[in-house]
Amino acid sequence: MEPDSLPRKNDASRTPGISELLSGLAAYYGWEDKLEEEQAKTLFRELAGKKIDRHIRRLSFSKGVLYVHIENSAARHELMYRVGRLQEEINGRLGRQVLRAVRIMA
Repeated sequence: MEPDSLPRKNDASRTPGISELLSGLAAYYGWEDKLEEEQAKTLFRELAGKKIDRHIRRLSFSKGVLYVHIENSAARHELMYRVGRLQEEINGRLGRQVLRAVRIMA
């Protein structure tokens, strides 16, 4: 094979990257929703901030609702004021409404 006929990095016939392979696998096996749920949990912790995150005991997801189990009442109270904006920001970053609601639990 001639060197000029080998695929180049920017060639349309290039081999797919790891991101494309993982996206393809997620679609094939139906993991897309679960991956989006995990991304939503990660974004929630990130956007809530370190001060709130250290008080979160557990995050769980069920039917579009993110349940945030938080141990500190002051952190829980602060989070209740911010939950609407956090939900909007997460859905915006994910490009669709992954979170239908966020429930703050003791």
